[in-house]
Amino acid sequence: MLKHVFILIISLCSLSAIAQDYATNDTINLKEVVCKDVKRHKYGVGTIMHSLDSLSKETYDDGNLADLLSRTMPITIKKKSDGFSTISLRGTAPNHTAILVDGINLNSLTLGHSNLANVDMFLFSGVDLQLGSSGALYGSDAIGGTINLKLDKSFTKGQKVIFKTDYSSLNNSFYGLKYSVGNNKIDSKTNIYYVNNENRFKYKYLPNYTSNTYKTAYTNNSRKENYGILQQLFYKPSLKNTFSFMGWYQKNWNQIQPAINDNFNTGSYEKSLNEYIRIISGFEQLGEDYKLKTNIGYIKDKQIHNGNTKDLISTQRFIANSSLDYRFRKSIDLSFGVNYKYIIPDVYTYPKDLDEHRTDLFLLFKQSLYNGLKYSVNLRQTFVTGYKSPFTPALGLSYSITDEDNIKREISIKASKGYKIPTLNQRYWDMDGNIDLNPEQSYSVEIGYSYNRLIGNTLLSFNLNGYFTNVENWMMWVPRGIKWVPINEKEVECIGGEVFSHLQFKINEVDINYRLNYFFTSSIIQDSEQEKSHVGKQLPYTPRHNASSNLTLSYKDYMVGTDFSYTGERHEVGYNKTLEPYSLLNSYINKNITYNNYRVSLRFQVNNILNKEYQSWSTYAMPLRNYKISINIKIN
Repeated sequence: MLKHVFILIISLCSLSAIAQDYATNDTINLKEVVCKDVKRHKYGVGTIMHSLDSLSKETYDDGNLADLLSRTMPITIKKKSDGFSTISLRGTAPNHTAILVDGINLNSLTLGHSNLANVDMFLFSGVDLQLGSSGALYGSDAIGGTINLKLDKSFTKGQKVIFKTDYSSLNNSFYGLKYSVGNNKIDSKTNIYYVNNENRFKYKYLPNYTSNTYKTAYTNNSRKENYGILQQLFYKPSLKNTFSFMGWYQKNWNQIQPAINDNFNTGSYEKSLNEYIRIISGFEQLGEDYKLKTNIGYIKDKQIHNGNTKDLISTQRFIANSSLDYRFRKSIDLSFGVNYKYIIPDVYTYPKDLDEHRTDLFLLFKQSLYNGLKYSVNLRQTFVTGYKSPFTPALGLSYSITDEDNIKREISIKASKGYKIPTLNQRYWDMDGNIDLNPEQSYSVEIGYSYNRLIGNTLLSFNLNGYFTNVENWMMWVPRGIKWVPINEKEVECIGGEVFSHLQFKINEVDINYRLNYFFTSSIIQDSEQEKSHVGKQLPYTPRHNASSNLTLSYKDYMVGTDFSYTGERHEVGYNKTLEPYSLLNSYINKNITYNNYRVSLRFQVNNILNKEYQSWSTYAMPLRNYKISINIKIN
């Protein structure tokens, strides 16, 4: 049924677009009616991309991606105190979120997803979060959404140094250094960081199943140590041409937090070592009405479990990408290009001499019609060695209007198809892999409404989105005798709504920023071959209700901020246990001291102010109230 609705919407929208016989400029003249934290991808008409502002980024840039997103958006993130974190967008699985840096997907080729705790935000200048299917724009994985991590590509005039350190009551520490030097033609940026987290805190537990008396203990085997360096080089011989280089090395060592009942069982303790090498070299040429972009790169991921070097899990990727953006008559934008990957896995359970070629061809088109009406048509086809991948189209349509009272309203609709190529583990792991797996496919329809108004120095913005997504061939591991094998086992239907609101104003000399967001997510299993009793139930670890709010008050060199999050009831895998809903309240105070070219920021932060006991992941303890102090020094 949904397939027919999907085709009908695309057909009607296409006919509507073709019927227009003229177009005007895409630019809408507004008196600064701009919500800076909400924008759209150039070709993603009908999809809203949420850009976390510099204030949020600066506040949490000594943490990881999971910390940043969980404190600024009502997103489902499942995590443990040792740092392991996965994300679920719009009721889908962690494998259904693409995490990109400069167009490169960071997701593991073996597991299919990323550990958000290993993405340290100190390396990046910003984050864009795009909710909903965007396979035509980004390729595989982007069924539930996409996270774009932005690099600083600005040219430095002279030198700039940033040093940041912090220490928390969990015996966690962070040290980071950024050094930039350059002129109008040459620029160098070096980011170095080191994380040493003990993650040691008290928690309550029952010593056995017959006891009703709680005891208190400290967590064991939860330490993590990360360090890395990201080096960027830019050379601009002319205004049109830019050469770039990025080299990124990262090493993450962590103990794997045991479940509460295994905290004293030293025989269950485990550890993991992950190393990443990412090298990308690129060229960009900017003309009056076109932009040519090309890059080549090498990526290596390596994992060793429990120090056993014989059980190596490693992959290498050689990549080459090229795209050309062109603008016609100031109202039509066209982009086409190719993405290529050559993959060489080295995994101890895989067949020997295994390799794989992946090629993506894409065409993106956007046209601005008249009076704020515009549409986009995006197409992508992926080719994989010995494998059939689906054709992925998307179409979006939006209409916006701005009246004399400085109010901008917009309504949009989008229909899209997404897909997920089976992971290497699902196809080749030992004797349990299944090379006959079909790719997961999704059909999505979403509608949105936005309202932005500027009155004097007061900005009010409101965004409302509704979506419907059907995911077929959902891949999962199921028991077959004494083995677990991957199969295309489920069909899942996701229906939900999202509300984003932002109020920014000033009272005397106090700047006030307030955000209130709410997500409703219904993610229901429609069909299941192996687990008939799960049909009609909400997906495990997927709350129906999530909410968040953020308030910041700024006065001269002082800033006070607080954030609140609510996570609704969830079911663990197997539906044998229900995790209670929980809410977290955090706050901080910041003082800036400026002297000549020096700026020092001092911050004191309190996490989990209400001292809530909660579990994000069943049977794993999370910290109670804890504190952190930070020092940030900038030298221009």
